[in-house]
Amino acid sequence: MSDEWDDIWKVQLSKHFNDKKRPNNTISFENIMIIMDEMNMKKYQLNDVQGLVKYIPNALVDGRIVITEEIFLQLIYVLHYADLNNIIQVCFYMTDKGMQNELTYDQFKDFLTMIGVPIQDKHKKYISKLAINGMYKYAIVMDFISNLSCTQ
Repeated sequence: MSDEWDDIWKVQLSKHFNDKKRPNNTISFENIMIIMDEMNMKKYQLNDVQGLVKYIPNALVDGRIVITEEIFLQLIYVLHYADLNNIIQVCFYMTDKGMQNELTYDQFKDFLTMIGVPIQDKHKKYISKLAINGMYKYAIVMDFISNLSCTQ
């Protein structure tokens, strides 16, 4: 990814982060869609997702974004055409660094279904255990998905 692409993200996102009306500089789903529309990002497809994957974790560390449960779930839809590793990396980095609420089993199940990972009711106990033990850690989630793939 070029430095120019990084600069575009910084400029576009900063417009929305500097909105004083929004508490805690929380980025909204609407803000992200506005940015994507401004940049005509639909035609870039994977490149725009990689930009988001690269930028959001840094912004979380810097405290520029506060991720709420609603925003997290909506962001998944924005990222749905990325490859599995990118989706998992950005979504669970987000939850680890900035999400305010844990996902429920049903929400996590919907997420896995959306990205094409088959899941069955017999996995419910395992998911609940992961939630208790911090299922949002990237390595744990990847291990969980690997195990799911093996059990089908």
